[in-house]
Amino acid sequence: NGYSMVLANSAAPTLASSCRTSNANNGNPGTSDTAFPFTGTALADADNDGIPALLEHFFSTSDTTLNPSPIVASRALDGRLQITFPRRLAADDLAVNVEFSTDLVNWTADTARTAHVNNGNNIATETWTANTASNAQFMRVRVVK
Repeated sequence: NGYSMVLANSAAPTLASSCRTSNANNGNPGTSDTAFPFTGTALADADNDGIPALLEHFFSTSDTTLNPSPIVASRALDGRLQITFPRRLAADDLAVNVEFSTDLVNWTADTARTAHVNNGNNIATETWTANTASNAQFMRVRVVK
């Protein structure tokens, strides 16, 4: 019972990060349930909310409805920056890179996914946390096809 693990990245099947929870309860273990490939212009912003169509697809929001940013920033108890956002589970044609900076010029992958909650309806909520704390902390979500 519950969600199963499915392969989301067939290019690296032995990595734990290549798996995700299934779209539906009881899932389909051992196979993929990829759906909803992105078809559109990645940088289009039909609703002029500042969120490009590719990100709207990733976040499972609509590019025809004005949406506030789905990214919520917070701090861990030890002062490290965290961001939380929704993601469309079946958008396996997209890769997410959550990056960290102390100066908005140099960006690194010095982050870790610290929570993944399957909300049902093909959407999960993820929290990513910076691996180090500093006075100036910035994070960004970079999605690529």
